[in-house]
Amino acid sequence: MRMKVNSDSKQEFYYSALKVTGLFSPKEKTISDAEADLLSRFMALPSTHRFYPFSYKARKIVSESYSPKISKQNLSQKVTSLLDKGYLYRDEDNFIDYNPVLKKMLELKEFNITIVNRSTDKEDVTAS
Repeated sequence: MRMKVNSDSKQEFYYSALKVTGLFSPKEKTISDAEADLLSRFMALPSTHRFYPFSYKARKIVSESYSPKISKQNLSQKVTSLLDKGYLYRDEDNFIDYNPVLKKMLELKEFNITIVNRSTDKEDVTAS
């Protein structure tokens, strides 16, 4: 399957990618529209924020990119939710970063998703 994102915006590319990959996540880890929007805004920040993507300055830039501006509390709640769902992780130094899959996504201009059917050729039988 090939999906083309018709936009020159990095933020829209990351948003679309997060929504598509989120479809294959377990229900408790599904990313909401608001979380995907927030995370895609962080991912679209200039490369100067790559080493500290959730620093005070980066959070301020993302917060101000909303119209109207998103509150610090709301932003923190969404970041906490993304931590709980595994899209972000916090290391032993309390540094928040992207999970390895998202870090890889930041380096790519395109990526492939492979879906493999690992079921046997036997017909599924359900009990009545």
